[in-house]
Amino acid sequence: MTDNGTLAGFEERRLAELQAYIAAKPRKRPRGRLYLALAAVVGLGAVTAGVLVASSGREAAYGVGEGDDGTVVITVRDSARSVGNMADLTEQLRALGIPAIVDFEPEGKMCKEPRGVYVEDIPKGLYTVPYNDPGVTDGFQMKVNPKLFRKGETWVWTLAPQGTTTHLYKDPVAPCELVPDTRPEPKVVEQADATKKGEPLEGVPVERQKAATVVAEIEKRGLKVHLEVLEPYPGNPGGGGIDPENQGPVGPGWVAWSAVTQKDEPGVIRLTVTEQAWENNPLCGGPCP
Repeated sequence: MTDNGTLAGFEERRLAELQAYIAAKPRKRPRGRLYLALAAVVGLGAVTAGVLVASSGREAAYGVGEGDDGTVVITVRDSARSVGNMADLTEQLRALGIPAIVDFEPEGKMCKEPRGVYVEDIPKGLYTVPYNDPGVTDGFQMKVNPKLFRKGETWVWTLAPQGTTTHLYKDPVAPCELVPDTRPEPKVVEQADATKKGEPLEGVPVERQKAATVVAEIEKRGLKVHLEVLEPYPGNPGGGGIDPENQGPVGPGWVAWSAVTQKDEPGVIRLTVTEQAWENNPLCGGPCP
């Protein structure tokens, strides 16, 4: 497990990522796949910067290309601070087999929802969470698999100064009608390592343990479990994304990596898990301090 100092740094970055990627207040129906990006302990701070597209005449702030694995790799840089042509980016993605609509939400505005019927059974692997690549020092990348789209579906990708959101809709999709942004700011929460002295799981091994074993121990102590299923960034450099719609149940191969408590959730343990084992701790891309 991490020590107190590392945990504090981790939570600062985690909060920054949440502020960058939380894109909508809870609704009665799921808004497609919304990711809460979970920052690594080191090396991924640049992801939280703005994701604006450059206007013509400046260095292109986005790029689209085909990856070796058949996916489409999208690179978005934050060096430019003016809105570019979203129709052009949409056309590039569609030319590579992605039924996409790309929109931009300026500061203080949001696209009016709902814009159509949300697809709830989103294919696993359709797209990754935003991640940092060593070659992208002022932005992020995403991968999208065009082979996993089904007929009659549209991928809506929205860029904004504070981050990016992705949704999958059934056709047709209404145009983006900008309205005042009423989404609440993410609240600051106080967290603590649940295995430290004085905490509910004091002395309980969590990192690299079978998730089912840790869950059983938590429930044995009369506590509730809130699973945070982590999807590591490609290559597992440290950090990843949490899909709030994916909350288990844990399978036989799932692995636990950290357990924390939140001041506003007494009696609840937030357990970060992955669906597979990793050689390096995905929270930091290597042995955590």
